Amino acid sequence: MTALNLTNSRLRKRVFSDEDDVAETLVRLAEMCEKQMVELRWCEIGDLCWALGRVPSTRTLPPVQSLCDSLVTEMLRRMHEQSRGAGAAAIARAMWGMRRLGYSHSRLSVVMCGQALKIGLRHFATADLAKLLWGLAGGEPPESKEKPSPKGKAHPKKGRHTMAPGTSSKSMDEFDSPSKALKSKSFSSSSSIDLTSTNEEEKKEEDKSQTKRRGSVDASPNRRRSSISDRRGSVSKDRSASEDSKEGKDARRSFSKDRRRSSIEDGSSSKNLRKHETRESFHAAVHKIFVEAEEYICKGAILLNGLDSMYAYAAYAEMAPERFSAYRALVNTLRPSLRRVKAEEYTAEDLHEVLKATRRFFDEGASLDLQRFMPNLIGALTMQEMDEGLRNAVMEEMHAIDLSIEAAAFELLQAKYAGIEPEESYGGGSATEANI
Repeated sequence: MTALNLTNSRLRKRVFSDEDDVAETLVRLAEMCEKQMVELRWCEIGDLCWALGRVPSTRTLPPVQSLCDSLVTEMLRRMHEQSRGAGAAAIARAMWGMRRLGYSHSRLSVVMCGQALKIGLRHFATADLAKLLWGLAGGEPPESKEKPSPKGKAHPKKGRHTMAPGTSSKSMDEFDSPSKALKSKSFSSSSSIDLTSTNEEEKKEEDKSQTKRRGSVDASPNRRRSSISDRRGSVSKDRSASEDSKEGKDARRSFSKDRRRSSIEDGSSSKNLRKHETRESFHAAVHKIFVEAEEYICKGAILLNGLDSMYAYAAYAEMAPERFSAYRALVNTLRPSLRRVKAEEYTAEDLHEVLKATRRFFDEGASLDLQRFMPNLIGALTMQEMDEGLRNAVMEEMHAIDLSIEAAAFELLQAKYAGIEPEESYGGGSATEANI
């Protein structure tokens, strides 16, 4: 609450001389909040992210960077364990502040998207919904350039022997077992000699077996009774042993499951929670909220101020540029705010973001409002002080949407406001005379 009040636009201009003084005060608050991160409520986390996002120059300070990292980890942990207290305003402000500071996370965006849909978009104010969409779109992972894996050479399978093309399996078996071949040869040579001796031995063995059978028939009833009792006892023992083994197996399985769960819970806080989403899974998870929010954005666009409408406009251009109903509604809201740039607190970066979003809609097939919206946007851009890099980026976007004449006029006016003669901006007088 203190950080939110200190970063209020009216109080900040009256109490602090510049943003550096505000940044020093926020650094002290960041160190105190990081020590008591677990005790912060969701509404306080949202207010803290919102306050830090109002002063984006604090992103370069080490205490604020450490606080932002711990905020991302804490929000992911709370959303995975329990999402109680994560209200609509807290989610919207937290996501807006994280993107404003440059700490958007794809996994956090997916989790917050699911929580917002669970709450219901009808419970969001239109301004909070615009901030939420812009914050969610900031978590889009970059395109991954996968290198083609080199094809491995086919290695022959490992075996005992490799067969030549003219050999058969039988010959290979004989080669593998020479002892078998020797035994078969000796048996064939001695079989004819030992025939007579084997017949006499067989007769003696038959007589012995007959005497044994007679004795076994007399003792068979007692043996059967004892065998039955022995079988019953063995069956009962087997049953008890199987039950004990089953209980032991169940105990081992439950113990192993508990160990796996505990290990997963311990490792999820460090690795799994901050695991980034792929680009395809991110779009599949986040795109649905833009489709559902289109109705509320179109109805409540007239209630948005300039910056909130810019956030929603840029978010739809990044994630759902094919939603032309939201495009038309937000263009009508943005157009009057471009006439009062200072009152709406637009910066040159914000106006450049609007121009980039317009180019994305144009690439998707949307028609440009060349009579009212584009002249107001180019006029607002022309009145801003820019460095050379931002100026070249704006001209590149203008050329991308077939506004080459407007780009030339923008360059001349920027050179005039910067106190540079037109010859220097074009690199020679012949180019200016040709353009004039």
